[in-house]
Amino acid sequence: MDAPKITLIISDIIQMYMDKRVSRTSASLAYFLMLSIFPTLICLYAMLGNLFPTVQTIEELTRDFFPKETVETVVDYLGYVTMNSSAAMLSAALLAMATSSAAGFRTIQGAIGEINGGARYSGIFAFCYSFLFSLVFLAAIYFAFVVIVTGGWFIQVVDERISFFSIQESWEWVRFILLFAIFFLIIYGVYRITAPKGTKMPLLKGAAAAAVTLEIVSIVFSVFISMSTKYPLIYGSLASVMIIMFWLYLCGNILMLGSILNAELYRHR
Repeated sequence: MDAPKITLIISDIIQMYMDKRVSRTSASLAYFLMLSIFPTLICLYAMLGNLFPTVQTIEELTRDFFPKETVETVVDYLGYVTMNSSAAMLSAALLAMATSSAAGFRTIQGAIGEINGGARYSGIFAFCYSFLFSLVFLAAIYFAFVVIVTGGWFIQVVDERISFFSIQESWEWVRFILLFAIFFLIIYGVYRITAPKGTKMPLLKGAAAAAVTLEIVSIVFSVFISMSTKYPLIYGSLASVMIIMFWLYLCGNILMLGSILNAELYRHR
């Protein structure tokens, strides 16, 4: 691909980003995702029980990706859930998770539909499908956690079979590949289930670009926040929540830009 065409594609991506008001959509998505995070943690704890990842596992997986204060907030919240788990709390969490994640999915579907020239579902079908997606999303997270927690035996077997490479000793950089794979599968899945019916648009390039960008931005954002020691003076006890919301806002922008990239590459091919 020659330089003039690359420049034209970049210009069209920026123009579509402005025309489709992606920034506003990302802010809305961050709001709904923020509402669904903590109820989802309650549901996962109730579903996994003793299989729920320990604090050490969570910290090892998220180190260098999320600010320390944000991880501590989530860990403290899990400690509260552990001590106060009840049927009433689980029922309220399921309702809050389903409604907020369903609203978030409708936001994503509407935005990607505008980018691609038509939404996959509309009307009552879009409303019902969004709730179905929220349950599928919870199930996907559940199985992902099960694989992470119970996958130690698999890593041990691989280490025993391969003499020239040790996954356990190389965890510091292997986890980057693992998180990229998780990001890629989630983003590609979102693009696939929200793509207009009958579309022949390739989705892999945009999903891969979004996954790489999301991982890089998460690392840079974590380093930047760790170096900024004054932000708790501005937001006080809400500092960790504001950090999570801003990170989710960045994620929403990256998700939408990946979809725009797919649309522009398909239009300029």
